[in-house]
Amino acid sequence: MNNTTENLHDQGSEDIRVENNILKLKMMAEFGAEFGGCNEIPPELEQAFLQRVLAFETQHATGKRVPIYEFLGKPDFVKESDLGDEAIMIELERIQHLMMEQGVELSTCADYEDRVIYRFITEELFLHEMDDTRIPGMVNSFIYEEFHPNHKHDINQRALEFLGSWFKKSFTEINWELADPFILADGRVLPRKTGVEKIQKAHETYLRFDDCRYFIADISFEINQEAETGLGFAAGGVKYQAMMKDGSLKEIEGPFKLYLSWECGWWSIFYFVFPGFEWEAD
Repeated sequence: MNNTTENLHDQGSEDIRVENNILKLKMMAEFGAEFGGCNEIPPELEQAFLQRVLAFETQHATGKRVPIYEFLGKPDFVKESDLGDEAIMIELERIQHLMMEQGVELSTCADYEDRVIYRFITEELFLHEMDDTRIPGMVNSFIYEEFHPNHKHDINQRALEFLGSWFKKSFTEINWELADPFILADGRVLPRKTGVEKIQKAHETYLRFDDCRYFIADISFEINQEAETGLGFAAGGVKYQAMMKDGSLKEIEGPFKLYLSWECGWWSIFYFVFPGFEWEAD
């Protein structure tokens, strides 16, 4: 590339940066957008992103909300009660394909029977309203559990996240499976930061954990629907080898129990009993 070509390319990039700044000013003035982050993004890529966001915001501001059934073009469908199990599978695949063609996606965090999901789509999701906004390449995603929380699955996930972080010795303040604050058995209330520091201090005793095994034997919960809060626990057992700083191995084995609270649609662990860890007094 000669100097003339390089100069033309640099000038073109600078022109695009100026256009991008104008787009940002427009979005800040009209939609209250805020910008930050890295300046190393190629100006052409940034412009494509800004144009897509601007198109979305413009449609969102001037658009209306419609039932998903209407957004999809009011497709024909058969009542769930009129379909056999094999037909349900075929119809569910057809409806989901049609939804994806129109930029609507339903995902699940756990596995469910085809009949359950088909009934949900045709009897509930179709009635749910969404923005009548269409941007090429944009997908409107919905999650089944946001409509029908699966508390057992969520508690199991928090337990697996806790176990993974324990065996990897990777707890930090951003471990969102941990509540803020912790509430201990003796009544102490600890900020998550303090609780995490206690875990990290305990982990400093060990170089690493090997041959880690676990099982979850019991999950239980109670939900206060009126207050939209709940309490739950996950119980099981662990067995692992801890390598000490002097190179010796320590076999650790025993039951564990994780106590959780449900607030704002999220389960988090506010107290736990775990082999190899003790809540030390302040």
